[in-house]
Amino acid sequence: MPNIMNRPIEKCLGDEVKNIEEISRGYSHDYKWHVTDEQGKSYFAKASSIKEMNEKKEMFELLEELYHQGVQLPKPINFISDEEQQVCVQLFEWIEGTEAERQITELSKENQYDLGVEAGKQLKAIHRLRKRDPKETWFDYRMDKYKRYQKRFKEVPDHVYAGIPVEGLENFIKKKAYLMTHRPVVFMHDDYHLSNLLVKDEHLAAIVDFDRYEWGDPHHEFYKLALFSSQQSPSFSTGQIHGYFEDDPLPEFWTRYSLYAAMVFKADLYWSYQMGDTHMEESRNRLLRILEDHDGFTRMQPKWFG
Repeated sequence: MPNIMNRPIEKCLGDEVKNIEEISRGYSHDYKWHVTDEQGKSYFAKASSIKEMNEKKEMFELLEELYHQGVQLPKPINFISDEEQQVCVQLFEWIEGTEAERQITELSKENQYDLGVEAGKQLKAIHRLRKRDPKETWFDYRMDKYKRYQKRFKEVPDHVYAGIPVEGLENFIKKKAYLMTHRPVVFMHDDYHLSNLLVKDEHLAAIVDFDRYEWGDPHHEFYKLALFSSQQSPSFSTGQIHGYFEDDPLPEFWTRYSLYAAMVFKADLYWSYQMGDTHMEESRNRLLRILEDHDGFTRMQPKWFG
């Protein structure tokens, strides 16, 4: 594949490719490479099917806007389509750094917290990009998505979610769903956690992997703390909250955070069931941990915070 892709990448680069190394990490179906040009400058290149060109072009332009607003993401360089290869290619500057997930445990608790503060401030900057004339309310959009997963969840056998009180979660969601009304609609990374943050010299170097971006309630962004980051580093997660809010958030935030954490249970269980046994065990463990953090959702502020 890399040899075939040299031509469209060179077209995007405006120069000959000296070296190209495929990147295989992640769940994306896109092809990704670390590319070096004849001058020795490095880039990140990503190729998608030309059928996705409109969606990918729109995302690229949004990332350009975020970059110019000061968000720490790799600088967008160019976007091209190649009819012959039936691909569209995005080119970004290459940022040196390590995934925060890999490095977080090597940092002191204080540095983990400080990194979280940086991540929280950057998330706030991302959320400054507002949806122009949204066609539907956040409440309608999020509830429709939740109902789709409710239907899919019927395929999941009982043993997959044994010990997880799905009916109790349903009741909690029904009682708190009103908190999704009258919410701002902003640009959301929607996969904002340690795996998608690059760290260099114990500081945030870049935010990556915006492929799952959505428009919605900025507080929805924090459910990935519940799923992933709070287990890996409570200090980082607390820092992210403080960096975003510049203080402890109001109690209403924690209730809304708990609502979004509860709403992800069926989606996570369904996804893990589709992926196989290892993922099912991981899903059960993290969901049981969330239940423990919230005492079965009788408390809103999770135990890891503070």
